Amino acid sequence: MNKLIVSVVVMFVMALVLSFLVHGVLLNGDYTQLQSWMRPQADAQSLVAYIVITNADSSAEVHGFITPRGRLEPPATLVGG
Repeated sequence: MNKLIVSVVVMFVMALVLSFLVHGVLLNGDYTQLQSWMRPQADAQSLVAYIVITNADSSAEVHGFITPRGRLEPPATLVGG
């Protein structure tokens, strides 16, 4: 159970960092060009807590359950191999 909690926390942090790199750094220029299509910055900032909760729920828990199970089960053998 301890490995599961560590895995969930690590995946959550990795997802946040990757999300920041993609949306905050790589796509920032594109987002500034399309500001008229997006919600105002104040509205977006008010939703950050929901984004973080959703990110933690959808990615970290799923990966936290899948990763340890994949390490326990032996790989499938190839047919005819």
